[in-house]
Amino acid sequence: MPDMTALQDIVQTESQGIRTERNMIQPDLTTVLCTTTAILLACCYFFLQHRRNENHRKLPPCPVRPWPVVGNIFSIGEDIRAQFKAWHKQCGGVFSIYFGSTLVVVVSGFRTIKEVFVHKGSVTSNRPEMFMNEAIGMGETGIVFTSGVIWKELRSATLQILKEFGMGTNLLAEKIQEEVTCYLEKLIKMRGEPVNLQHFTRVSVSNVISSIIVGKRFSHEDPRYKETVASLMRVAESSRGATAINFLPFLKYIPGDLFQAKKIQVNMTNVKDLLVEIVSEIEGTA
Repeated sequence: MPDMTALQDIVQTESQGIRTERNMIQPDLTTVLCTTTAILLACCYFFLQHRRNENHRKLPPCPVRPWPVVGNIFSIGEDIRAQFKAWHKQCGGVFSIYFGSTLVVVVSGFRTIKEVFVHKGSVTSNRPEMFMNEAIGMGETGIVFTSGVIWKELRSATLQILKEFGMGTNLLAEKIQEEVTCYLEKLIKMRGEPVNLQHFTRVSVSNVISSIIVGKRFSHEDPRYKETVASLMRVAESSRGATAINFLPFLKYIPGDLFQAKKIQVNMTNVKDLLVEIVSEIEGTA
């Protein structure tokens, strides 16, 4: 009679071999999900590329084929002007590039710019939505970033107010001359000592605007006004980082303040607080 123990070992070995083959044939759930995701992403990419190619037929030429998600961002070197100049020679005065998924049409050359923005200004006067406007809390207001009907109304109202403040008259020249005199007197008092002209110039330019709009100029040593001018400069410096969010909107949801959007909001709050204080003081003395 055959040995029962040996038969049981043979059956067990064969069962283990069958299970191993089944495990090798049947992929796990993670592999299936990864494969499915890769296939879907590939389909989306080719679909978007097909749509983009269809739209390209109606757009100016693109000097470099854009990459998915990032567009032509990595095709631009450290000197963007030199790169645009090279693309101008390659494609002419009007060409298309992509910053992220945002289409940007670049216009270069005096005659081309005049044709696009002067002769056809009614077609090209609109502005895209900018994250900077959102960061400083302006929303859909403000003459810089708005467009369409709102921009036309704001422009008309702004020009009318500036005319009442003296724009185009001798009043503006008088305010500038007065500030220039104060500027020179301040430099004379320094008696040849090293001085940061950048700070003095910023305060003087701001004083011209303040004297026209609120009827008051500030001392170069006024700590409150110095901090306000510094806040405006920090807003301008921080806006460089926030520019990336205009083309890659999902970046604003990244935790922290990588693109200095929160810094812009804090500094603009300081500027607004000073303006409120100045207006309150003027109303109190009126």
